[in-house]
Amino acid sequence: MLCLEKFLLFRDAQNDKKRMLKKILVIVGIILGALILIWIGALISGNTSSNDYSSGYGEPQSLSAPSQSAIGQFDLGTPSGLTPPVSNLASKEIASTRESAGTTNDTASRMVIKSGSLSMVVKDVAKTAKDILEYTKEKKGWVVSSTIGEQELVPYGQITIRVPAEKFDEAMEYAHGLAEKVKYENTAGEDITEQYTDLKSRLRNLEAAEEELLNIMKRSGKIDDILAVQQELTRVREQIELLKGQMQYLDQSVRMAAITVNLALSEDLLPIPPAEKWQPVYVLKQAWSSLHNALRGISYLIIWLLVYAIIWLPLAVIVWAIWKLIKRHKEK
Repeated sequence: MLCLEKFLLFRDAQNDKKRMLKKILVIVGIILGALILIWIGALISGNTSSNDYSSGYGEPQSLSAPSQSAIGQFDLGTPSGLTPPVSNLASKEIASTRESAGTTNDTASRMVIKSGSLSMVVKDVAKTAKDILEYTKEKKGWVVSSTIGEQELVPYGQITIRVPAEKFDEAMEYAHGLAEKVKYENTAGEDITEQYTDLKSRLRNLEAAEEELLNIMKRSGKIDDILAVQQELTRVREQIELLKGQMQYLDQSVRMAAITVNLALSEDLLPIPPAEKWQPVYVLKQAWSSLHNALRGISYLIIWLLVYAIIWLPLAVIVWAIWKLIKRHKEK
């Protein structure tokens, strides 16, 4: 019986060792797999970031209408001698301003945001980009973004500029003159007159509410009433600043037109125009380029694995030795 007990204890100890070795083996395998996945992910992200140029055209973006914000109601405990709630005053003011807005729109000049985009083939991408930048500064505009890169060792570029609206047509013509061939051209105008008028009306309402709140604060005697009015006044002033910022942005967008120019040495490197949905030759070339990039990425991965063999090769040897040890114990 004693020998049997010793044998069972020895077998349990061996089983524990085997389970421990298996756990170590699994952990090492997970670490190796994670490292390989990290390498592959880094290579894929690098390839996709280098090809981001062919994803879009820089189309003019429409401006969304700002969200509606009411002045809001608050309760001051209806102290005597105070004026009616601010919300009633605001509603009356809104009604009067909305009625006068219709006649204002008919007589006021329209506010239009101009924007355009060009995609063209040029002889020298860097020189053309420099000429556009200098022209922009000369016309007292500025550069929103400028990208010059290479795809398959062939340079390309994308530039977005803002020029005074009265110089918009002249700037488009200037860009035309720099091109060997214009592949795509688009101009757009967004009428924001109604949107701007609505913002002005809301701003007047909020300013009237601010003045009324100041009068209420002067007549209020209770601390609670003063704190409530102060809180509402702070919120109204925040809305006023927000509206002023939106109006300033619209004013600037009307005064300064946006132009996006895509530059390349050949049509194959230019983005696909939105109007041209069927381009099998172009898609075939892009697919071949993508395959070439994938094969190049695989070759880079192999190089990285060889370089990092200093780390993973000893780990692999350790794992192999542990596995052989486990098999040897199983055979015994």
